[in-house]
Amino acid sequence: MRDIGRLSLLLLAAAVAFASASTGLTAPANTTPKPPAFLSVSVGKDHTCAITAEGLSYCWGSNQSGQLGNDSTTEGCDLGRNRVPCATSPVPVLGRLKFQTISAGWNLTCGLTGSGTAYCCRPPRGRAQPAAAPPG
Repeated sequence: MRDIGRLSLLLLAAAVAFASASTGLTAPANTTPKPPAFLSVSVGKDHTCAITAEGLSYCWGSNQSGQLGNDSTTEGCDLGRNRVPCATSPVPVLGRLKFQTISAGWNLTCGLTGSGTAYCCRPPRGRAQPAAAPPG
């Protein structure tokens, strides 16, 4: 019985190859978008953020506290006993700010632009906002 299954697969593959050769048609190209190439990555408690060569930032994972910097995330993921908003693949940080460094923390993410301005994605809004200057 196994030989019949293998023979059927071989015949199917040969038929597809013949049809492609005789009609000039080929299988459709993979149209899945290619993920961005990252130069640096930072891992937080339940999320990850990264920067591309162009300085654009992307995050994925839990967005329970707005730490992804993208408040439009509509996916849900199980985190312990809770279902939380999340992104299972990289999503761009709102504002398309260009960062030189990025750091994913406990429930927030901060990045530093080329001009030295620090931005953080944190509760309650979850969008990249200028970070408050430290006291002192």
